[in-house]
Amino acid sequence: MRRALIAGTVVFAGAAALYGAGLLVESQRTAGQIAEFSERPARLSAEALTHAVRLVSGQDYAISRGQDAPIRDSAARQGWSEVAHWIIAAALVIGVARAIWRVGRGDRAGLLLLIWFAVPILMMSYVGQIVHPFYQLLGIPAGAALAGLGLDTAVFGWGDRRARSLRWAVVFTAAIAFGVLSAINSLRYAEETAALPGAHGLTALPLGDGLALGAAIRHHLPPGGTVYADLDPFTLPSLAGTTFDFVADARYPALLVFPRRGGLYIDMGSTTDASDPAVVVQPLADGTAIWVRLLPPQPVRADRFQVTAVHGVRPIDTALTEIEDGWELKTVWQIDDPLPADAGDHLFAPFAHLFDAAGNRVLIVDGVAVPGYNWRPGDVQEQIMRFALPEGGQPPYRIAIGQYDAGRGENAIFITADGTYTPTVDLPEEIR
Repeated sequence: MRRALIAGTVVFAGAAALYGAGLLVESQRTAGQIAEFSERPARLSAEALTHAVRLVSGQDYAISRGQDAPIRDSAARQGWSEVAHWIIAAALVIGVARAIWRVGRGDRAGLLLLIWFAVPILMMSYVGQIVHPFYQLLGIPAGAALAGLGLDTAVFGWGDRRARSLRWAVVFTAAIAFGVLSAINSLRYAEETAALPGAHGLTALPLGDGLALGAAIRHHLPPGGTVYADLDPFTLPSLAGTTFDFVADARYPALLVFPRRGGLYIDMGSTTDASDPAVVVQPLADGTAIWVRLLPPQPVRADRFQVTAVHGVRPIDTALTEIEDGWELKTVWQIDDPLPADAGDHLFAPFAHLFDAAGNRVLIVDGVAVPGYNWRPGDVQEQIMRFALPEGGQPPYRIAIGQYDAGRGENAIFITADGTYTPTVDLPEEIR
């Protein structure tokens, strides 16, 4: 037992050390993510327990997957799935009670099952974030074993032993029925994905379309480039068969980031709207399309304001355009190289203040927040803010822009050419 414990500890410690080394390489980004993850106060929650049971019983799969499959039977499948869920949940409760009883009689197998199933639940029951079902995948084998133990107790632990053959027939029939139901539920999701490949965005593409997207990423991504998409960080590298710098952010047109080494911006759209020559369109069977926007390596941009950044982000250009229902202000921001040590702790969002002829601030317009741990030195951020002029105002209007971290209550500070420290920079244009 001692040798087994030492061997297991060495394997776990070795894997943890490799993972820790990877986190240290991006320590600033990691610290920012930890700060964001832990900013909400912890609370006691039953989400982890609910997920752990659902992953064993299959509850609600029929109404969360495959509702739009060509065969519209989700209501019937959901009804039968609920019956199966409550039977398996009851068996799980009985199995836990039986395992506790067996532990009292010195059974190590029962103790192992209880620890295996309970630890992932307990670790995620007092947290400040929403609990994802992925965190409970580890306990599925133990949960299934406990449900099996409960089923054994409920079916074979009482009554006349001469009826065992009949009970086995009932259990075998129920198991086959549950397997068929689960298989149909999974099949309907596959049928829905094949018929409507764009229904779930980039998270559930048919394999052929996903592999084609992976090939497009390999072909178009510049060396050392960054991929932006509203997705988890592992799906696209899996489809592409390679690793790359990835940022889970897709808020175009409000935000578009041009990485120093270039990159790709991937999202979903329609084939008819893709008129931008910088966009590679991959049509899907349901009329939607995957858009791969090509972000070329950054040339040196003209700096309109000539200010220095204290917090690592500074304005370099703006464009003010009158549109049908008001005005559109595009602000362009440069991320400094090197970044300040605390840049990853910030969540800055651009703002524009509108002042009237008397100098009164009459309007505040906000852009979208970009966490500092998603900044890359040399990146250029383009943010678009739209607004309408206030009624009864006194033109001409002056505009000042800046960046503000609402969580920390802190402005980004800029240093002008004459050495002045300021949180805002005035635009040379006025609205008359």
